[in-house]
Amino acid sequence: MNRANVMKIMQYAILIMLFLSLAVLPSTAEITIKEKTLDKTANSITVVDEVGRTVTVDLPIQKIISTDYRQMEVLLALGARDMIVGVDNTFHKRMPYFGLKDVADVGIHSQEVNYEQVLALQPDLVIIPARQGATADEISEKLKGVPVLAMGLASRDHIIPETQIMGELLDKEDEASKLINWIKKYDSIVDERTQDLKPQDTPTFFYEYMSDLKKKWWAIVPNDPSAGRAAEGCGGRNIASDLNINETSTTKEVEAEWVLSKDPDYFFMDFMSTGVMSGPGRTED
Repeated sequence: MNRANVMKIMQYAILIMLFLSLAVLPSTAEITIKEKTLDKTANSITVVDEVGRTVTVDLPIQKIISTDYRQMEVLLALGARDMIVGVDNTFHKRMPYFGLKDVADVGIHSQEVNYEQVLALQPDLVIIPARQGATADEISEKLKGVPVLAMGLASRDHIIPETQIMGELLDKEDEASKLINWIKKYDSIVDERTQDLKPQDTPTFFYEYMSDLKKKWWAIVPNDPSAGRAAEGCGGRNIASDLNINETSTTKEVEAEWVLSKDPDYFFMDFMSTGVMSGPGRTED
């Protein structure tokens, strides 16, 4: 592929792919959904979280801590803004347009939780991703008396059951139902428009991971629970599909020459900042 074609592709297809948590698109992968409500009374609710733990949470919930910034989109969409008393340190860096600038940092994204800070805030519920440095059980052990739920609220595979559970926990069933219906609406539109496509008729793409951190030539592979499968679900073919990866890998380092040899139709760049590199700006509204 000559330089002119490369430039044409880059100019045409450098897109911001930020927070695909709401892009719940069809997938051929077999996903085990563990999340469900086991019992609910006027005073408590018992649920199974994303990693299969059974947790009982006292009601009503008034104060929430989220240790992963990606959980915040759903929580805010459900109207839980006034309940949130703690977030991970990355939230303020990557999502300042949501406001909440005075909400405390309670941990380092994907690495650790500040237990003393969490306990000082006296939350009714702590929501963690499936991976937050320590395991959910280890975090729960250090936060005795505080219910801890492992719910990413961002994966396209789990977002619907987790949103439904959060609606029950937060007394936001109507808001949860509205959000789930919105997701399913666009899921159906995409499914309808792509169901008759033949593989040879679909464009190919290279999806680069964390472009804004200068981590160049890291491919997002189809195993990725959000960006990778969402892009393929929209009718594309990931050139990284044939790479030798293990079942848990979501990215893999590649060479620029390899990308050029695959001659992808589109490049997607995973910009995690607030639009400085890609152009679009955001406001709290």
